[in-house]
Amino acid sequence: MELLELVEKLVLQIFDVLEQQARSALLADTVISAILGQLQVKVTYAPLQCQKFIADPTKDAR
Repeated sequence: MELLELVEKLVLQIFDVLEQQARSALLADTVISAILGQLQVKVTYAPLQCQKFIADPTKDAR
């Protein structure tokens, strides 16, 4: 599973928890829908293109 898919799955689980908490607080379905409908999540991921890695940056400064 790619990282982006994993994060999207976690976000959906968060939405599920929010819905469960709202139901346990006895909120009406219309209120729950209004709250969840206002939430927007955009998941983006740009992998780092590391070509060079310096383990000890002070070593090059000498």
